[in-house]
Amino acid sequence: MIQNLPNNQHPVLFFVSRLFILGGMVLVFSLTFLGVGMFLSRFLFGIDLFSNPQLISEMRNNTQVLRAMQFSQSLSALGGFLLPALYFPTSFGAAPVDFLKANRKGKSVVWLMAPCLYLISAPSIGWLVKVNEAVSLPESWSLLEAKLRAAENAAIELTKAFISSENGSSLVVTLIVTALIPAIAEEFLFRGALLQLMFYCFKNRHISIWIGAVLFSAFHGQFYGFVPRMVLGVCLGYLVIGSGSIWPAVFFHLLNNTMATFNGYFRWDEIGPEILRSNYIAPWYMNTASALLMVLLWYVLTRIWEKRVYPNGE
Repeated sequence: MIQNLPNNQHPVLFFVSRLFILGGMVLVFSLTFLGVGMFLSRFLFGIDLFSNPQLISEMRNNTQVLRAMQFSQSLSALGGFLLPALYFPTSFGAAPVDFLKANRKGKSVVWLMAPCLYLISAPSIGWLVKVNEAVSLPESWSLLEAKLRAAENAAIELTKAFISSENGSSLVVTLIVTALIPAIAEEFLFRGALLQLMFYCFKNRHISIWIGAVLFSAFHGQFYGFVPRMVLGVCLGYLVIGSGSIWPAVFFHLLNNTMATFNGYFRWDEIGPEILRSNYIAPWYMNTASALLMVLLWYVLTRIWEKRVYPNGE
């Protein structure tokens, strides 16, 4: 673990320089492992995505194409997110597992708070989804808005193809690809490498959590899902500081991804109870209570951190 910036470097300059290093590693590793996955898919599934990329549109009807895409995307996530997160701390002399808070189980009470925070935040997140989706840019920016909407729709359709039960995919495989791997890989990168880097640079937990949440949401490149994903990032950040471990955040992330996967796989939006549908909006009083309780839990997690770090009230 590092305690002070090397050579008394300026925090902002050190952070920006390391952010470029981390971002470059993610870009290079993601593309490399995606290419490896696409190459191996020729032999594993008989699908050549290099010479015939239009096959991607056949995911819903061609199980082999779906498996090739799932395999390639999984390799890209593991190689592009997890490996940079593990290697990055060594660039300034930190032990990876310790720096990422992956060698600690965390307090039991925070593990219990993780599913509570997920359930409590759900109404607020659902409301924010609808508010964000309703954002309309000025008419002079109509071309940009059309491109953003098209990109958003394309991402939604890709996700639906990945998690639909109608394409013959196995629920276990789908959960591993869309829930487990992203939960581990993204948390190690964002709440591990990135958030811990900001902690050491700026020495302020709250600023680091919020900036990290903004970067986490921006990375996904979905303008019309930016705000709710940012709030999810904040929840994940407070779980890390409250527990002193990356694993409760991984658990929360896994819960969120699993419920989204179940929604698509079992078609809850079409045949499920209204409260389980992605377009469900809770009454205003539930949304208000949700927001207040969510902020309260953030505060409680901060207090748990303070008592752990400053047990004598220093």
